[in-house]
Amino acid sequence: MLSFLNKSLLFSFVFFIYATQIFAQTSEPLLSFSSFPDDIILSCNDGMPSEIEYPVVALDTLGTSCDGIQTLNYQDLTIPGDCSNTYIVQRTWSAEICGETISSVQSFTFADTTPPVIISPIDGAHVCETDLVNIYPAAQDDCQFGVSLNFENSESVPCEGVILRTYDISVSDNCGNTTIESRSVYIHDQAPPIFSSVPPSLTLSCADAVILESATYDCDMGMTYSEGGEVSYPNCSGSFVQTQTYLLTDACDVTANASRVITVEDDIPPVLVIPEDLTLSCPEDPVLELATAFDVCSNETLAVVEEIDTVISNCGLLTLVRTFSATDACGNLASGFQTVTVSDTTAPVFSFFPSDLAFDCADEIPSDETLGYATATDECSEVLITLNEVITDGDCPLSYLRERVFTALDECGNSASATQRISVSDITAPQIVLSADTVFAECGGDLVNDPPEITDDCSDFTVTSSISYLPEGTCLGQAISTFTYVATDVCGNSSTATKTVIVTDNIAPVFSSFPADTVLSCDVELTLELPEFDDACSTASMSETLTEVSGDCPGERNVTRTFTVSDPCGNTDTRIQSIAFIDTTPPTFAIVPPEFLEVYWLDGDTIPLPVTDIIDACDPNAMLTMDESSSIDESEGADLAQTITRTYLATDGCENETTLTSTIVYYPQIIQGCTDSDACNYNPEANLDNGCFYNDMFGFCNGDNTLQGAIDATVAAAATGGSNVLVVPAGTFSPVSISSSIVLQADSGAIIDATGHMNGITITGPSVNVDGFSILGDDNTVSGIEILSGADNATVRNCDISGMALANPVNGSPLSYGVLCYQNNSNGTPVSGTLIEGNTFHDISGAAISLSTNGATATQISGNTFSDITPVFFEGEFISIGIQAASTTDLSVFNNSFHMVIGATSVLLSNSIDIYDNTYSSVSAFHIETTTDNATFSSLAYWARAEVNIPGNTNVLKVYFANLEGEIANPGAFTFANDGTEVFDSNGETYVQDCHGVWDGSGILTACGCDIFDEDLDGVCPDDEVEGCTDVAACNYDPLATEEDNSCIEDPVGFDCNGVLTPNEFCGSGTVWNDQSGECEVVTLGPACYFDTNANGSVDSADLLTLLAAYGLICE
Repeated sequence: MLSFLNKSLLFSFVFFIYATQIFAQTSEPLLSFSSFPDDIILSCNDGMPSEIEYPVVALDTLGTSCDGIQTLNYQDLTIPGDCSNTYIVQRTWSAEICGETISSVQSFTFADTTPPVIISPIDGAHVCETDLVNIYPAAQDDCQFGVSLNFENSESVPCEGVILRTYDISVSDNCGNTTIESRSVYIHDQAPPIFSSVPPSLTLSCADAVILESATYDCDMGMTYSEGGEVSYPNCSGSFVQTQTYLLTDACDVTANASRVITVEDDIPPVLVIPEDLTLSCPEDPVLELATAFDVCSNETLAVVEEIDTVISNCGLLTLVRTFSATDACGNLASGFQTVTVSDTTAPVFSFFPSDLAFDCADEIPSDETLGYATATDECSEVLITLNEVITDGDCPLSYLRERVFTALDECGNSASATQRISVSDITAPQIVLSADTVFAECGGDLVNDPPEITDDCSDFTVTSSISYLPEGTCLGQAISTFTYVATDVCGNSSTATKTVIVTDNIAPVFSSFPADTVLSCDVELTLELPEFDDACSTASMSETLTEVSGDCPGERNVTRTFTVSDPCGNTDTRIQSIAFIDTTPPTFAIVPPEFLEVYWLDGDTIPLPVTDIIDACDPNAMLTMDESSSIDESEGADLAQTITRTYLATDGCENETTLTSTIVYYPQIIQGCTDSDACNYNPEANLDNGCFYNDMFGFCNGDNTLQGAIDATVAAAATGGSNVLVVPAGTFSPVSISSSIVLQADSGAIIDATGHMNGITITGPSVNVDGFSILGDDNTVSGIEILSGADNATVRNCDISGMALANPVNGSPLSYGVLCYQNNSNGTPVSGTLIEGNTFHDISGAAISLSTNGATATQISGNTFSDITPVFFEGEFISIGIQAASTTDLSVFNNSFHMVIGATSVLLSNSIDIYDNTYSSVSAFHIETTTDNATFSSLAYWARAEVNIPGNTNVLKVYFANLEGEIANPGAFTFANDGTEVFDSNGETYVQDCHGVWDGSGILTACGCDIFDEDLDGVCPDDEVEGCTDVAACNYDPLATEEDNSCIEDPVGFDCNGVLTPNEFCGSGTVWNDQSGECEVVTLGPACYFDTNANGSVDSADLLTLLAAYGLICE
């Protein structure tokens, strides 16, 4: 275990730094770059890239005699370019290990390939002749302050008062980038603009359309044109005055005004809408519509005045004349009238008149009062009703037609007529009364025929009679005769009566003999016997109907024979014979089973099969059932003789049955085995039980119901090709030891109770997977899971591990552990390939996870939760550890959560460690322990990450540097990140208070302060950075700024930062500012005056300004 435990140290939670350790080899060293960053070309105004791409050294080319640490450095050299603001940065990378060095150069070329930009004048701009400052050519360049600018200008007059000035401009920087453009400016004089035409004033009628017209002007360059106006109503509402105003403004803000007046008069009368004339028929009530008036000029609805005149007609009807008028506000009048005429053209309407009637000559005719009189009404006047009668004789005596005509007349001469018709006629025929309609007589009897009685109400009548004989009937002695009587009066009304005489045969045939009813067995053939019969009057015939009805059971039936005799006259007689077929015989066996039989296995005999076939004369579906009972004689000397008793029952559908009992004694082969089908060793062939076994809770036959036993059984099964997966059900189990590959998959509620034991699970074999257990310990438990040498590729996943609180008695360590990886063999071989994932560690005294000293390699610890790892008191100090790993290689720790690691925790330094994306809360300090005195911490030091992720550690974080012997490591070998970090020696005294200086004179702290967090490598901590403009040439340069925020503002070419013109900068190459004319003027200098005064490799406006300042305009 760990030798530092006897030192007086206060540990805290630790993550790792990694350094690449090169172990001794035997061949000569050889160094090369396996990859190297490319050269980069940038613009002159770009900065150096913030992201540094590092080369990679091919370590596999080293020889075998090298044992050292690799270093990698670079140095930048800036070389000026051929023109302004261009340069090359040469970055020389060098690597060294074991005295073997290699170097190579990466180039950053900052070039100017962008031509200058012409910034004035604005092409197409309109300016006043009094404001010509911004019309002169000017340019700027991203990389150079001064450029060479030349231009020529020409002028024209596109319209009166406007001059078009065109500049042909050429501008170049000293890197050979050139821009050539043409810019145009319109210059306006101060004379007012002129309208070429203004619409004239007008006077219109309100019916005319008012058209608003625009003024025109010839020159529209830079002009602003607008229109306005107003409307007034000086007289009546139908008239108004429209005023139009025009405004024209040029680029000098000089304006021209014009206007016109449109007068609109109301001379149109209102529009009067009058209802159409009406002609109504009395008594229709007139619907009088109103007239409406609208004034088109004022767009108003007007009031209408109405007057009414009345005229009375000859029959008292009325005619109305309606006169309408309307006047608008301007006095215009409109009028008209409507005529409404009422007439009576509708005749009176009969409200009642008598209906038509018809009477027989023998009826009494009612009086006029009884017949009634018509009544009529008229909606407009009184009605007069008159009556006229007309009588017309009929075609025979006592018949005639009487017509009563009613006429209704109103006061306006409208009339209506209605007629009642009364007819009297002889429509009743004479009446004939017979004594009987039909007379019957038996064959051979006497016929009596009485004459009819005949009467008529109105006149005489005549009688005729006739007799007819129908053909003889279809049977002997049957005949029909008909007597017909006809009576007719003088009006042609006649009646007829018919009497029928029928001779009939009503005597039926009779049976002289008939077969009797009988009962037969169901299997007897039926012999049919026919009855005999005769008839007294006719030749009779006989028919037979045979019906069969099934009985109550199979084979039984009832047969019914129905005999009917009939003669041709339909006289019949019927008799029935019944025959019953019954079943009283039981079934029989096709093969009769033996009553007693002995069968011996030694003789090769077998138990005969049961009998299955029976015979029944009446029921083909008769049933055979068998009850079989068996008993084995297990007494001594009985040879397990089996007595089989079969009881047969044969039954037909009529419940006739046969019973038979067969007894078989069988002497079998003796087979021993388990005879319980619920047992896991059940033998279905055994007939002598010799013991049974049953599955335990893990599904193992004859298992001991212990987890250790189930593990051993699973390992044994896997060795012979079975599965190595063991699903552990819910329950509480004792500690186990695992020596071979197995997968333990625990169901919810599966608990390993290590209380009172040293360990919960001990793993000594490879490829063991422990998943989903709750492992409980107490003050007798050293570790929840112990992984020892030889247990490579172990997995501990999804477990809840807690309660371990026993100091390790093996090596005197005060710690107990959740998971302990420990090399315990003589070779010192560490455990390899361990995965600790998704577990929860809590309430553990000492360390949650310990990889001990060189106890594990290639370990992954991820997705775990650590909480309440409580310290233990040892030699006057408190010690607690979250993850403990000393001299461990290839360790990955990520996505873990650390909370409430009480007192302190530590992770010991190891090689090849990757730590990221962990979270921390309530974790106070770090402990760093190295395996050598010369450990170099890289810029990815774990405490730097920890300070970012753990709130509240600033100026509280305590970092200890110690080797395994407990000595403080050589201070000059370390660099660390936290400003103000306190470093303590083994006596608890402050060793270094401030890391910003030389540490004990033995080394420089190369990652002092916040260097690990200084992403832009400018030597300023992020918290101390001041954002602002860092360009000294910018107008808003901030001397306190340390971080460029891209807010710099450059002064425009030709102007200072306050917007004041700087003439000598404003004018281009070969020109100079003239204060009197306010323009740049071309200056011709002799070759002796115009030369490269600033020795920058080019002759430009800067050189010209220097010469002019020294010699004026008389350089020559």
